This record gives sequence, structure tokens and C-alpha cells, in this order.
Amino acid sequence: MTDSPDEPTDRREFLGKAALSAVALAAVACAPPAAAVATAPAPAQGQSATPNPADGPPPIVPAQWDNSWFDKLKTRHKAVFEQPQLDYGSAVSLAQRWINGMRDAGVAKAGEFQAVFVLRHEAVPMLLNNAMWEKYGIGEALKFKTFSETIQTRNPIAEAPPLPAGRAARPDDPMRPQANIPWFTAHGHITLGCNAAFNAFAAQTANRVKADRAAIFAEFKANLLPGVILQPNGIYATLRAQEAGCTYMRAS
Repeated sequence: MTDSPDEPTDRREFLGKAALSAVALAAVACAPPAAAVATAPAPAQGQSATPNPADGPPPIVPAQWDNSWFDKLKTRHKAVFEQPQLDYGSAVSLAQRWINGMRDAGVAKAGEFQAVFVLRHEAVPMLLNNAMWEKYGIGEALKFKTFSETIQTRNPIAEAPPLPAGRAARPDDPMRPQANIPWFTAHGHITLGCNAAFNAFAAQTANRVKADRAAIFAEFKANLLPGVILQPNGIYATLRAQEAGCTYMRAS
């Protein structure tokens, strides 16, 4: 989560494959429609071209979606960072570098830029706080490892890492972002989550721990990171942010 070089491609591919096996339902829930059509088998004779859903009950959705974030994107510089894979929370890391770059280049001042994060597909576990990661063993379930090859037991973008012994925290500065969602939320940035994939991950977790899907979904929703706003799906959220004037950046 610092300005260190990007991790190697084979490492990123490994994480993507590991997460895919654990969040397979999310791939169906949030994949672009064209991809689904391209890989769908031809219907048998006399069978409907639209298959019956095989992934359980329909997603749990709110009575009304929160679209208030759209009207809050008023700054001169706006960017949306779309993250469909775990990838150590690369969307936050890239936004951190973007802001650092504008600061160093002298092209923007505090309050003149906003980042929008869209966590969808396999990245939705990163919408949850550390309490959920620990309670449900999310890192173990996803086989999500740290750079030292140990299982990641906590969400790497849920909070700032502890300071080394003897080092004092530096003063908070909107031009020097910290690589975690709560910091960005507290400074006017926006985090959006794919509700379709979020439902799928809740269903996967419920199946794994033998619990009620609706109960797990409700618990997960109550333990979202500060400021997270669920949207119908990640594709919608990403394109909607672009309609508001955000420059697009794929984060994984």
C-alpha cells in the first residue's frame, strides 16, 4: 500500500485464481453480459434460451438505491478506480499515487480532486471490516496470502497499519493520503460496492459456515467499511462515475 513497484504479474495471476475458486458466484453476478453470452452453452431442443437461475434465490436489494454520491462529484479532478480482483487493494494504492503525483507536480490543491473506488467481482470481501475477516476466516477461505506467503487474516485496506515502535504518527494531510478506505472516506472520496457480487459472497460464506444466507448478508452489510455504498452492480457504478466526469483507471 505504498509507492513501491507493482507486484509481479505471476503473483497477481496467482491471487486472481485463488480468489476465483472461492467467489465463483460473484463471477456470474458481476461479469459483463457479453462475456456470459459468449460462454453460455446452446440451449437444448425445446429449452428456453434463457436458463433458469442456478445460483439460489435472487440477490437481496434495498427498497431504494443510494445515488447521492453522484451529485457530490463536483471537484475539478475526478477519477474512478475499478478493482475486480483482490490484488491487495490496488485501487486504494493507485489513488494514493495519483494524489501524490498531483501534489508533487503542483497541479492541484486540497479539495480539488476526488477518487471513486468501485470494488466488484472478486474484490468485494475488501468492503468488509476486520471483525468479519477474523470471524469468518475470509483470508483463509480465499487462500489470500501476504507477500511473505502467510495467510492474510485482516483486510489490508480496512485501516492504517500499526506504526513501527517509536515512530509518531504524522499530521493528517489531505495531500498525503493513507492507503486505506476509512482515510479516503474521511476526506471526501467515495467507495462503491457491487451488490450482486456482495450477495454472491455472502451466499458462499453462508454455505461454508452452514448459516442462513440472509442473516450473513445482513451481518456483512452492517460491517461494511465506513462510507461504503452498495450499488446494483459494479459495471453500473463504474460507468455512472464516468458519467459524472471521472477519468477511468482499472486497478487490477
